[in-house]
Amino acid sequence: MTKILLFSFFLCAALSLFGQDTLVTWSDEEILGKIVKIEKSVVTIVLVDEPDKEYRIHTSELQRATYENGNTLYFFDKFPDVVTKMKKSAPRKNMIEFSPLGPMFNHFYVGYEHLFAKKMTYEIQAGVLAPMALPLNENLKGFQLNFAWKNIYSETVKFSGLSVRPKMQGAYIGFLLSLNYISFNDNIYFPSDSGIAYSGQTVETRVKGILSTLHFVFGYNKLVAPAIMLGFCAGVGGGPMIVLNSNEYVKKQASLPTVAIAQQRFLSNPFSLTAVFTCGILLK
Repeated sequence: MTKILLFSFFLCAALSLFGQDTLVTWSDEEILGKIVKIEKSVVTIVLVDEPDKEYRIHTSELQRATYENGNTLYFFDKFPDVVTKMKKSAPRKNMIEFSPLGPMFNHFYVGYEHLFAKKMTYEIQAGVLAPMALPLNENLKGFQLNFAWKNIYSETVKFSGLSVRPKMQGAYIGFLLSLNYISFNDNIYFPSDSGIAYSGQTVETRVKGILSTLHFVFGYNKLVAPAIMLGFCAGVGGGPMIVLNSNEYVKKQASLPTVAIAQQRFLSNPFSLTAVFTCGILLK
């Protein structure tokens, strides 16, 4: 331990004495430290905040290297065309999202997501509900309005391999607030006025309601082509449904469809799960 501390002390002193070199990534973020050597396709650097460890960074991650004496080395002329095209997507902070990607989901929404901090985004989604390909007897219809907040966990620089990332790519966690207006069929028991105890009949009734849910969500977004992002989001949460029908019999007996509410939600009131695939287009 003493040797490690001494090594860190002298290395920090050396970095302070000889100044700092700077590596600039395709996302315009700076990596400060001391460049040890530059090989054919790898740069070895000792970071300022980790003086006891060497990092090897593929040159495809970098725009340029600037030494403490002011000399600059550019790497972009060595990049393949696909990396150059993907590089143009890196600074983008806005995205239009669409869902679903497959016919088995019972909703379609369009969302706008914006990176408002270094690793945080907010999103507004609006969509419609319909049975689509799911075998729902309830004839579910409606529309939804969602608000999401996400904290992105992605490495700024990948220290090996070929990877140029937009700022919105990576794993994330957050919260999704969903407001849904829904209309569906339900079998409601109505007592008769014949005077006979326990007499009545079951009538298929159209039920209207508002379902509000709050979900803790997690997922991952991946750039698959220049400006095209694919993602997956899942979560757990729930919330109450408010029946809007005026008849008290309906309010007391109405129950939500057991499958496919809003974002492919599988309900077990008051809790539910959500899972959705998305396709996004990055904007300048």
